[in-house]
Amino acid sequence: MQHLYSALVAIDGGTHYPHKAYEHGSPAEQLFKRFQQQVTNKMWFSDGQSITVRNDDNKMNKDFIMEHKHKLKTTAELEQAFALCVRFWNEAQHPKLNCSRQEAYNHSMAYREELSMQDVQDLMWIEQSKRPITYKAHGLDLWLGDKLYQYEVYDAYGNIDLDFRKNNIGKKFIVRYDPEYLDQYISLCEKDANGNLLTISHAQPKRSFTDIPKLMKEGEKAQMLKDKHVRELVEVQNTIKNLERKTGISREALIEEQDLLIKFKGQLPKQQRNELESDENILHRI
Repeated sequence: MQHLYSALVAIDGGTHYPHKAYEHGSPAEQLFKRFQQQVTNKMWFSDGQSITVRNDDNKMNKDFIMEHKHKLKTTAELEQAFALCVRFWNEAQHPKLNCSRQEAYNHSMAYREELSMQDVQDLMWIEQSKRPITYKAHGLDLWLGDKLYQYEVYDAYGNIDLDFRKNNIGKKFIVRYDPEYLDQYISLCEKDANGNLLTISHAQPKRSFTDIPKLMKEGEKAQMLKDKHVRELVEVQNTIKNLERKTGISREALIEEQDLLIKFKGQLPKQQRNELESDENILHRI
């Protein structure tokens, strides 16, 4: 919240009042304190600000209230009374301006800057910078409390993004999200060499399908089979990569050795030639 308060101050001409211990409370705390002292505590049925306050003006007049307890307000009446207190506060004279508080609130700010969507995200979105999350073969799991949210990166046509999967499965991302719009999308980010946060992609809630064919909507089965095929394809690709890493045999190695063969006009030593032929046979079987 301190970061948000600092960021909301206009860069050009704005004034920032940092919160410092023992000097003053937050602006919200001071606002409520004055609202209670000047308005709500004047109501005879007010219980004061707190049971631990030291000033008598802020304490509940218990004897007076007990004497008139039969006149205490119902919940509905208290809501009306509070709305009236708010109106009194808003219509009262502003302590520093020659107008009411409501009129001061409606004035245009002397210094203001328009916020872009990116600015709003930077200010309001929650960032999981201390807990980067791994993008796995089934997508990304975001745990908030005891609730699991699963996301997948899709392309512009609504299909699983194969290029993203190919390059990012197993990679950790800093996740940024708006708590009110978890059902729309989240941002997957990482930091560059200078510590700047870069958005790599956006992920949407992972598609789910019913297991009962009769309850499937039109086109749902086809989409389910398509998604299943993509995930199986990715698993095969990962298996091939693991084999290449373990055996040292890869398409890149084959290309390099054949280029050497051409460069030396077929005069490779017998051992290297045998290795080359062995690599070709294995890759063809894969």
